[in-house]
Amino acid sequence: MARRHPWLFSGAVASAEGDGSDGHAEVVGADGRPLARGAYSPDSQILARLWTFDGRVPDGALLRERFAAARKLRLECLPPETTGYRAVNSEGDLCPGVLLDVYGGVAVLELLTRGTEIWRPGIEAAGREVF
Repeated sequence: MARRHPWLFSGAVASAEGDGSDGHAEVVGADGRPLARGAYSPDSQILARLWTFDGRVPDGALLRERFAAARKLRLECLPPETTGYRAVNSEGDLCPGVLLDVYGGVAVLELLTRGTEIWRPGIEAAGREVF
């Protein structure tokens, strides 16, 4: 966790509590100190895709912030005539497990984890608002 890698593998977990039905994972160190929060995928070897390392819970405000930063970067880098591009690139945009592609006036969302699938309504709302 000290290097803030966005993936938590199942083999690195000593124990788990809760059912994860809200899609959220909180990673706690052996000393009981919170280390990270992210999207929980209990059936995957990548048990959690980590979104924050400062105690912040991934929520609608965080989604909008991250999507806005991704949009700003694309507007700065892409020629104005570009009509097809990856608007949100998962870990590259600090949105692990979320891909958003734009084709003209259409956006295609791909959610790569069970946790982000549970968060779909908030992710869709943030995507519509920002893009």
